[in-house]
Amino acid sequence: MNELGFFMKNTLNKSERLCSKKIFDKIFAQGKTVKNDFLKIIWVFSENENNSPAKVAFAISKRNIRKATSRNFIRRRIREAYRVRKKILYTYLQNNNLQISFVILYRASEMKNFNQIEDALNALLLKFVEKIELDTKQ
Repeated sequence: MNELGFFMKNTLNKSERLCSKKIFDKIFAQGKTVKNDFLKIIWVFSENENNSPAKVAFAISKRNIRKATSRNFIRRRIREAYRVRKKILYTYLQNNNLQISFVILYRASEMKNFNQIEDALNALLLKFVEKIELDTKQ
């Protein structure tokens, strides 16, 4: 159990997924970005009505990856890497009482293996936490 009184599970529940079209539109219209080699995060601060500190969605462009089966395969890899590594982000958000909504975009035109995706996502999440920290101090 953590200091906020609930267990940190390595799951990605429905309450942690971004489903609202209104929030999606807000993210793509007003969102701030952070990116690395082939991943990009677009995010906004939000007032989530549940107890989850972050809501996330995953997107792969049809322009870059033509086959739907390949896009779904990449999406599953990114979702799994995020599910395992989300503690980095959640710890910071819970300690600072923040809530965000964000989309992780896959920007590469070829498929990457799981280790490449996991390493890139880990580095991107660390960079993302630093960016949030800078934005909250302003």
